[in-house]
Amino acid sequence: MAQTGSGDADFIIGPYSYRIAFENARERAGLGVDVVFHSLRHTYISRLAMAGVDIRTVQELAGHKSITMTMRYAHLAPQHKQKALALLENDVTPNLTPIAVAHQ
Repeated sequence: MAQTGSGDADFIIGPYSYRIAFENARERAGLGVDVVFHSLRHTYISRLAMAGVDIRTVQELAGHKSITMTMRYAHLAPQHKQKALALLENDVTPNLTPIAVAHQ
């Protein structure tokens, strides 16, 4: 059936027809019921961000109208944050003398 614009029944995949397939896949994967179809979108966007894709590109790939919405989805894993801090620590040259700040 092709999309004709007269309603959801005209779609090959209706708004809820994915539910059974997703629930079966979730069960086979051993995931809990707290993993919902929408979790896939969060995972997709978060993984793009953690892979280093710039936030504007993530926004476009997600189809968001605003960066604010993209930021709601782009959750970083704790390990990703630790890795980012380790990069900063490794980048610091050990022979640098601390800069003295004059207090006035």
